[in-house]
Amino acid sequence: MPNQLDGARLKVIRAQEHIDSLKDEIAVYLNARPWVIGTQQYDDAAVPAPIITVPPPLRLSTIVGDCVTNIRAALDYIVWELAQRYFSPAFNQTSGNDRRITSFPIAGAPGEPGYVDRLDRLTKRGIPTSAIDEIKVVQPHNRGYESLLLLHKLVNTDKHRMPILTLAYVPFFAFSVDGAGRVQPIAHWGPDRKTIPTPAELEAMHMEHRASVTVTFQDKTMPREPVDRTLEDIIKTIADIIPRFEQFFA
Repeated sequence: MPNQLDGARLKVIRAQEHIDSLKDEIAVYLNARPWVIGTQQYDDAAVPAPIITVPPPLRLSTIVGDCVTNIRAALDYIVWELAQRYFSPAFNQTSGNDRRITSFPIAGAPGEPGYVDRLDRLTKRGIPTSAIDEIKVVQPHNRGYESLLLLHKLVNTDKHRMPILTLAYVPFFAFSVDGAGRVQPIAHWGPDRKTIPTPAELEAMHMEHRASVTVTFQDKTMPREPVDRTLEDIIKTIADIIPRFEQFFA
């Protein structure tokens, strides 16, 4: 027998399918080795550094947009079903006001006026207080649900332009090779670089260079990790939220 939250669950599954597609296309892009090893000046040392020659294709951005649209819809389906079940007067699909208040509220802080107003309006239309409490618990200002704020930002961006321009983030690792052919890491360059060899050390070492290449968000306020990992973290959060509302449809 169909469950009122099946639609939300299916949207999560569809979002994961988009991520799987994204991973495949990122692999194709990275396998073409869209970077070269150049040099970058750090203090007194000119050290090897990767230079991106081909930026990530915009198609990757469209897949990101498709993914976050489905994730956001999973949340909105929850409130839609609550409205169908509990609204008094009954939900009116032709009413713009009714349609607007059936999106799942997300707020960075508990006192945001729009968020408080949305919860108040849902309460006045008959949504159970316990359901409102669940909405309050799963807000990004509460520990464990921070990724909802990332989702909120990504969806809002996607509404106005090509979703989330991406770029290759390339941390750089250097290794020394001794006479026995043993490889030892000696440095790590990147946004979180740890050590920089001195010019003398660089000259004395036989160097092999390895680049660990990922595709991430260009927006520096987003996590500096692979884009698919960020999206999967968001999906996991949403998948864990859906069962919290099952009690209202028993």
